[in-house]
Amino acid sequence: MKAFRKDSDWSEIDGEVCRVLEFTPLKAMVVNKKVESADLSIPYARVVFECSKLDGKATGYITHKIDFAMLHAACVELADVPDVHAEVGREPKTGKPETEVWMVWTTKRYKLLVGTVKLFMPKLTVSLYPKGAYDLITHRERLLDLKSDEVLDKTTPFVTWTPDVMTQ
Repeated sequence: MKAFRKDSDWSEIDGEVCRVLEFTPLKAMVVNKKVESADLSIPYARVVFECSKLDGKATGYITHKIDFAMLHAACVELADVPDVHAEVGREPKTGKPETEVWMVWTTKRYKLLVGTVKLFMPKLTVSLYPKGAYDLITHRERLLDLKSDEVLDKTTPFVTWTPDVMTQ
């Protein structure tokens, strides 16, 4: 399984939509909306994900507090994340829906291009979608079997988290 540790690794999928399959905090947690880590020498979390640009699954290591907080909000406990804009796409029609998490790693959406400072900025946007949306989007021929309101219902995110330093 391919591993994404450094920005140079992640740049292979810059701007690509990836579906998060597993999110595993390492020695970090969110307490009162703040990320705390018992060991700053290791990444905050590990994610296993898939992306149409890759063959099979990959493992990525999350090294920025805001990236970790957004993934935690999407995968563990829905929450507001400081320094992040949360855009609510739509409310579920019934109860708690089954969901899937998407992430996009990028260095191309910063509001200010400030050279090496972007090295220290968050790199992810994170979205919570209805379960099955990724398969519909990556296999567009499946959309042809659906009515337009069904397409909208199955492919509109519930919420998208974007760091304040990025354009939405």
